[in-house]
Amino acid sequence: MSMLTNMRNNVQSAFDRQQRENEMYEKGDINTFQYGLRGAANVLDATLGNVVGEAVSAVTPASVERGLGEAGRALMNTSAGQYASGLAQQYPETARDLGAAMSVAESIPLVRGVNKAFRAGQAVDEMTGPMSGKGMLTASANNVIPGYYGPQRAGAVATWLPNQMYNTTRDLLSPESRAKYREQGVTTTSQQIMGKALANSDIEDSLGYNKIYEYLGFDPKAKGLHRAEAAVQYADRVHAGSARVGKNDLIQEAMLKSDLVDYTRWYPGSYKDLIKTNKLKPYPMIAEGVRSKRPVSLPDSDLDFIEDHFGSVWTEPSALPFKTDIPFSEASRPVIAIKSAGKGGSKTGKHYKDVLIDAPFAKEVRRLFPEGTSQVSPSLLRDTLEAASVASRDLDKKYRFTVMNRPTTDGSIWVTGSRPGSAITEGGINYIAKVSPKGTIMGVMSDEHNLFEGFAGKAQKYTLGAVPALSAMRYLLPQRFIAVTPPMMTDVKKGVKYIERESFGTPSGRSSKSTEERIRPIIDYKPSSEVLEQEVRKQRGAQEAAVGAGLMSVTQGDEEKGR
Repeated sequence: MSMLTNMRNNVQSAFDRQQRENEMYEKGDINTFQYGLRGAANVLDATLGNVVGEAVSAVTPASVERGLGEAGRALMNTSAGQYASGLAQQYPETARDLGAAMSVAESIPLVRGVNKAFRAGQAVDEMTGPMSGKGMLTASANNVIPGYYGPQRAGAVATWLPNQMYNTTRDLLSPESRAKYREQGVTTTSQQIMGKALANSDIEDSLGYNKIYEYLGFDPKAKGLHRAEAAVQYADRVHAGSARVGKNDLIQEAMLKSDLVDYTRWYPGSYKDLIKTNKLKPYPMIAEGVRSKRPVSLPDSDLDFIEDHFGSVWTEPSALPFKTDIPFSEASRPVIAIKSAGKGGSKTGKHYKDVLIDAPFAKEVRRLFPEGTSQVSPSLLRDTLEAASVASRDLDKKYRFTVMNRPTTDGSIWVTGSRPGSAITEGGINYIAKVSPKGTIMGVMSDEHNLFEGFAGKAQKYTLGAVPALSAMRYLLPQRFIAVTPPMMTDVKKGVKYIERESFGTPSGRSSKSTEERIRPIIDYKPSSEVLEQEVRKQRGAQEAAVGAGLMSVTQGDEEKGR
């Protein structure tokens, strides 16, 4: 609506209220003081407060927000705020008097602006949910750091960081971007990343850092479906880590290519339960194109051992100095998702290939089974893997692996290691695998999505808590999140092939749309006019309050100087 329309509506509302006040005074329902207070408020609402408020709102650029509306909303969520709300319902006439007093006070721009921002924030909460803004402060970051795995990691991060600060600030100060996030959990920056990736063009970041990347020899890795999928996954992980509660069906639709089971709260035994309940065990192929009716038999003890492993191998520094690191299984709010194995041409990370084909232990196993070899002795298998494990200690860490001390009844050997994954998102993966003397390998990939929390943890740990970076990050992302594949299998002799659950048909209730068909609606999404209007009002109210505070500061300064 235009400024004149708003002013006309305000005048009409004030006139209607005054009519009701007149009737109540004539009946004796309110006293002379109440009548005078309410009349003064109605006059100000229709005149000075109306003109000042709407004029300031009209000329205020929609580019600055200082969080005053959020602070007011937080105050109303306290016990004192809830108590006050209850009193207003119990004593409506007293509340009307207080409202009249506020209207008088609202002739002051500071008070009026805070009230406007607060009311707009309440409206957005009602339309999108009070928890729909969780994670917004971290949602605009680009989760690809060119050169992160190279020799100039520090330079890569230093080059990447300023642009993230710029994009985050830009999105937070944009009513449109905030409205998108509140409604669907997506920001303008993430839309741009996905759109340019699908267009197979480099992401021309706002401060021109691609030229610096190229100068340092970094590959921006910013093209194609692979990159677009990575941006979708990052948005979903922000929702999970921040405990956001709100509509996000566009992101969820796009994630159906990546996760076989939506993220859920982790508890001891949850991995085993999720694998068995969702029938995610691998199936042997008994003929070309024909899978067995029964999956591979995996004992519960193996599934529990896998969970014990990834629950302990992923750790985070304690917020307190000199304390031991906290494993995932002891986190206060852990969350888990079952990730697609990514077999074949997956754009969400080729974890099957990472663990069963390219991992250094797998190459050693294949050497033990030249053509025609059906089985090796358990002792040869152990000696070979242990020797290779010892030799790997002198290699780059991505080639190291460890033989685990876990006895088995059939001579199988458990191994584990960490390495960069094939997914475009930054951060390494961990794997655990069971190798049998018959040449079969069962492996599982796990990945805690904690790149930014990892940076913060190191800063806090190395400063002995003087820089509480991780504590601040955990306020924004309180839930630790881990993605784990189902058990994956291969036979190095190639005598038996195994097929993963998602490969022989779309799981029940999950869409079969192409990757681009899932991501395009996210890129094209526009916020509703209702939520956008309230975000604009909230921002203008905050700006009006800031202007009022500045005016009060100047006035106070003049008084102190005796002017």
